[in-house]
Amino acid sequence: MKMVHWLLTLAVAWWLRQGGAQKALCSRWCGNMEVPFPFGLEIDCARSKDFLLNCASADRLLLGNITVYKIEVYNSTMEIGLPGEYSDARHLVREHDGCFELVDCREQDLRRGQVEPVKLCCAGENTKCEDFGEERAYICLCKDDGYEGNPYDRTQGCTDFNECENPNRCPYNGKCKNTPGNYTCHCPFGMWGDGKVTCQISVWIVLVPAIILAFFTAVGALVLYMWRRRSKEKNFKRNGGELLKHHRVQIFTEAELIKATNNYDNSNKLGEGGFGSVYRGRVVGDTIIAVKKPKDLHKSLMKMDFQHELQIVMQINHKNVVKLHGICLETRIPLLVYEYISNGTLFQHIHQNASNILRSWKNRLRIAAETALALDYMHSCAEPPIIHGDIKSVNILLDHNYSAKVSDFGTSVLISPEHSNMVATKIQGTLGYIDPEYLTTGIITIKSDVYSFGVVLVELLTRKKPTSFITRPGESINIIHYFVSSVKDKTFSDIINFEATSEDEMERIGMVAEIAVKCLDQTRAKRPTMREVAEQLTRINQELDSLTVEENNEETNCEVDEESLASHSTSVICETSQHGTSSSLF
Repeated sequence: MKMVHWLLTLAVAWWLRQGGAQKALCSRWCGNMEVPFPFGLEIDCARSKDFLLNCASADRLLLGNITVYKIEVYNSTMEIGLPGEYSDARHLVREHDGCFELVDCREQDLRRGQVEPVKLCCAGENTKCEDFGEERAYICLCKDDGYEGNPYDRTQGCTDFNECENPNRCPYNGKCKNTPGNYTCHCPFGMWGDGKVTCQISVWIVLVPAIILAFFTAVGALVLYMWRRRSKEKNFKRNGGELLKHHRVQIFTEAELIKATNNYDNSNKLGEGGFGSVYRGRVVGDTIIAVKKPKDLHKSLMKMDFQHELQIVMQINHKNVVKLHGICLETRIPLLVYEYISNGTLFQHIHQNASNILRSWKNRLRIAAETALALDYMHSCAEPPIIHGDIKSVNILLDHNYSAKVSDFGTSVLISPEHSNMVATKIQGTLGYIDPEYLTTGIITIKSDVYSFGVVLVELLTRKKPTSFITRPGESINIIHYFVSSVKDKTFSDIINFEATSEDEMERIGMVAEIAVKCLDQTRAKRPTMREVAEQLTRINQELDSLTVEENNEETNCEVDEESLASHSTSVICETSQHGTSSSLF
């Protein structure tokens, strides 16, 4: 121990810690060993006498009685041999903080490998004793890169330091965790691998969310399905399904109509009105239908309108009225399904198309007569009688044979047996077709339909819209008023849209014009009934047929339905409704 203390005293003067003048000519070699300053072989060449070495022979350098084998400047160490029993062993003297410590990693009679050297000489568990490169020469080091300190200091020794304080320790943005003598990098959530080397996306981060999403999607779909099913069942009962399914009307499901109309695609839209839109569809058996889909606004009022229209159309059975094909009660506002009428509206043929069908006066007269028969059926044969309420060319459809079909009963009114009119809560109809007395009094009667029919006759004769005007010098006159005055003045031939083929035909056209004027009387009491109008138009049609040669109308492939009109030559025969009345439905 005295020797160790003596050597520690020498560390005070170690040349890396000291400076000063050196003798210009000093011997620095003892054999092949260099003697660097502050050591020297002469007193004038050493820092002090404490650093004076003795070159005893060419291969032996002494520090006192201690043999010095090597002095290394770069790591501040000396390799020495101790006197006495340890004289055959080589040891290291290492400078640390200006002091030298004797490094003795072995005990007497112990051999390397038989006993762990680090436990014998180095300070603490975090040090290790390694071969210094020479036989029987050893050095103490801190165990791993994660430790720092003096491996010979038995007070502090080698201690762990926190590598995670370096922000670049984990290059893949993982979480750094310090461990004794080392550190780990945990990959970010959803990735796996050694965070020090690489991080890869985990298959579970894709699979687990997919499974969870699929699970909740399935649950959501099931809940939605159950909710929609219960909603449909509730709507079916609320819309009178239990009662209506016993009537002779087909019940459609919502899914059937969605499929039939391609989810109500705009390409299938036939028209749109205040109630909603009408879509073409095709159901099983290639039957083409027209679905009347209401708007979602004012659902309670829409439901009342639906029930009202259904109540009316279910008791009508006439070949010149659009037939109800079925109903759908699963929606909040039920859907009406009508037969599909393929050739559009009379309005389109009069005003929008260069329609060949209307080039013939006979076809115009036939369409007028068929419409009159349908209205007479509603006024005289339906029980209770029905006021259509919105007769106009848009609501008169033409089927594949160009026969007239009256449609749209959304504004129709049922008349009780004890009353011949109804006081409307609001005026409904279309400008130009509305009965002027209905506008002023709010009272609607079957004569209101007569006035509207008279406007349609004017459209057929003139191909003018009822809201159009005829311009005269200094004034513009509505077409209806102009037509009435022209008929009374016998000048109506100036405004009709076709030429008569004979004098007799022109006479019959004049008769139809006079019927139109009677229908357009401002006083409803003076207007004829639809039965009188239907009988007169049918008779005129028969007389015209008997006076003219039947024309071959190959362009339109449409013939006058003489048989049907003949059956109404003197009177209108009421057909029994196949559906009966519906007064008990709602």
